[in-house]
Amino acid sequence: MTVARWERLTALVELVLNTGAVAGVRRESLILCGPPGHGKSALLERWGANVAVRVYTDTTLTDLLSCARDAQNGQLTHVIFPELQKLLMRRSAVGDQALGFLAAAMEEGVKRVSLGPITHDFRSAQFGALGAITPDALSFFGQRLRHIGLFSRGLWLPWEMDTGELAAVSDAIRDGDQSALTPCEVNHAGRPRVPVRLSRSLAATVQKLSQAIFPFDVRFQKQLAGLCMASAVREDRGEVAALDVEYVASFADFFRQARRDR
Repeated sequence: MTVARWERLTALVELVLNTGAVAGVRRESLILCGPPGHGKSALLERWGANVAVRVYTDTTLTDLLSCARDAQNGQLTHVIFPELQKLLMRRSAVGDQALGFLAAAMEEGVKRVSLGPITHDFRSAQFGALGAITPDALSFFGQRLRHIGLFSRGLWLPWEMDTGELAAVSDAIRDGDQSALTPCEVNHAGRPRVPVRLSRSLAATVQKLSQAIFPFDVRFQKQLAGLCMASAVREDRGEVAALDVEYVASFADFFRQARRDR
């Protein structure tokens, strides 16, 4: 089965996950927002078997502490939340504690955290997050997410397949074709992160691309640069080439729809 937008989004998720292999850049994050039944969770869960990734249907601060420790030790790069609203539906104090920790992990990294008499030092452990959420949940919890700062820490993309795409998926399932749901691999757990060079000329090209999509958004510019480096790593190269920038630019239609709260 081939649904073009599904395959393109799968490729973008792969890029996001490959930022986990690049030295000196943030592990990027991506959240899909769309109605039930449009494959958000199924697409993300294709990556769940990778040892550098952990999937949580629901989670607590204790779980995220374990993730930070594994990220610090090079064993984890990303967490996946197929139903992000379940974390948001927890009691406010419990949920906000976990979300605040997650927000730090997604950007600047987790440093010292005190829980009762015990202080944990994660030495700026950082990991990315991928998740799926419905529009109703996003509308209901939007102010809470904004206050915690999650909107600025990743790409929040709307996702909804049209009637023809849903029909193609339905027909494929009827005919026993599960190719769109086969597990995907991106395995760099335990390996040293790879330094990737981005030349000044290509950095300028990335800046122009960023300005054309979200003017004066430095965070987005850094996200694009990280994705370009991830593209190079994907091809086993230690330097970004023009074709990497072109590949990342091919997702501009997705990027333009992203929610940006700065």
